[in-house]
Amino acid sequence: MAELILRAEKAYAVYMYAQREVSRAYKISEQEATNSYKAAERQANTSCEEAVETAIRARQKAQKEVEDTYRKALENAEVAYQNSMRQALLVRNEKIEQAWKASREVTEESWNIFQGNGTGNKKAG
Repeated sequence: MAELILRAEKAYAVYMYAQREVSRAYKISEQEATNSYKAAERQANTSCEEAVETAIRARQKAQKEVEDTYRKALENAEVAYQNSMRQALLVRNEKIEQAWKASREVTEESWNIFQGNGTGNKKAG
């Protein structure tokens, strides 16, 4: 009977040791799974942050290009406006000068006719 009790105690000790090993293996497995999850989460966060930073840089670049294009378009519009205004004023001044010239010629011719010079030509000397 003592032999049987001794065997039972040994079997129980082996069982308890096996149970502790299973528990330890479970804890190790659980820790590895947690570590793996945390590593995957860190990698996902890093990838997301990099993608967000890339998107921000792309948006900033596009916005700068649009602003530059807009600024250049405004500058070109201002140059075109100035050129158009200059040309319009030049044409206006030419037309006014032509009108004054025509008016002077008509007035001079009328004066010559009035003075008795029927041809409208100036008298010599």
